[in-house]
Amino acid sequence: IGNKNDSVALCLNTNTWVSARAWIAKCSRCPGHCVGQSVSLDANLHDYSLIWLLIVADESPAVTSGSDGAFIYFTADRKLVFVIRNELGLKGSHLGCEHGVCGACQVMVDGQVVRGCLTLGVAVQGKTVDTIEGLSDSGQLALLQQAFLQHNAFQCGFCSSGMLISALDIVRHHPDADRDEIRDLISGNYCRCTGYQAIVDAIESVLKAQRVLPTTQGAAA
Repeated sequence: IGNKNDSVALCLNTNTWVSARAWIAKCSRCPGHCVGQSVSLDANLHDYSLIWLLIVADESPAVTSGSDGAFIYFTADRKLVFVIRNELGLKGSHLGCEHGVCGACQVMVDGQVVRGCLTLGVAVQGKTVDTIEGLSDSGQLALLQQAFLQHNAFQCGFCSSGMLISALDIVRHHPDADRDEIRDLISGNYCRCTGYQAIVDAIESVLKAQRVLPTTQGAAA
């Protein structure tokens, strides 16, 4: 909707879309109070700088996983993991250290793994955010989930959503990783149950299966 270099605001009084920059500078079309804030429309820029809009829509999604086309309002300092958990109601992304250390809050933004507790919600406008729910529902995690089950790599499950997202990134971008490399690549995810052995076993089994698959397909052809 509109220019991706500019934010977009929805005025609920007139039900029209306006440029957020223009809206911040001056909105003369309706009286009263600004949506979501107890400040008048002639308030200064500092007040309006706290008001942002994340658009969730099927045609041009900002957050695709579990979206229902709703409009979500939150302040500019709102971290992505809180938007996902509280505004979208998707609880698979967990809160751990909240300092970007443990990896429990990980999601993918345009295919890249990010920490939800360090990423601002406004930073993902116009981008695709894949949570553990969306990746699971789409089947992209099916092989890894099965491997985690077989190798007892879930256990308490608190780290599992972030760990699976790291594992998916390994499968996609490091198909030739050995056990030492797998350990290094998941070192940003904390697990207090498994000692990591079962997790490494699970990821390694999927990587080995992928290496065999092209050979098997070639022989069949």
